[in-house]
Amino acid sequence: MADDSDLYRIEGDSKVWLSPTALEFAQQYFGPGRSGREQFARYLLARERLGDDYQLGDADDAAIFG
Repeated sequence: MADDSDLYRIEGDSKVWLSPTALEFAQQYFGPGRSGREQFARYLLARERLGDDYQLGDADDAAIFG
């Protein structure tokens, strides 16, 4: 069971538990309904897989990407 303070929890390779607050974020940023929740979950899984590589270096590195 998830802690009440958790926004989400990655459970294995393809399962993500989302708190009510995270579900609101998903609706706001990825759209309403199941497709928005699934897109948010895919985003979280991808971010988890990237780990520390998710963070860009300094501002000069960020300028490369636009």
